[in-house]
Amino acid sequence: MADVSIQELKRNLSAYLARAEAGEALVVTRHGRPVVRIAAFRQPQVVIGPRFGKTRLSQVVRERVGEAALRHLQEDRRDRFDDPKGS
Repeated sequence: MADVSIQELKRNLSAYLARAEAGEALVVTRHGRPVVRIAAFRQPQVVIGPRFGKTRLSQVVRERVGEAALRHLQEDRRDRFDDPKGS
């Protein structure tokens, strides 16, 4: 992760954005203190093909956002569907 001052970022914005798009994370600093992190936006790609609808949601969640997110999703579902009246 590279540190870059706000002034330097302003002078060479295109170059720093190209670095971020290439996968490098940048930390923007003000007076030597970190204020923001710039990184490439990774949007998940959805591919519709012969296996469309045949993959379990848990597998997709685990692969895309991780095991912890899957556990939270399962806990939330368990709370909602085990006791639908909320009693």
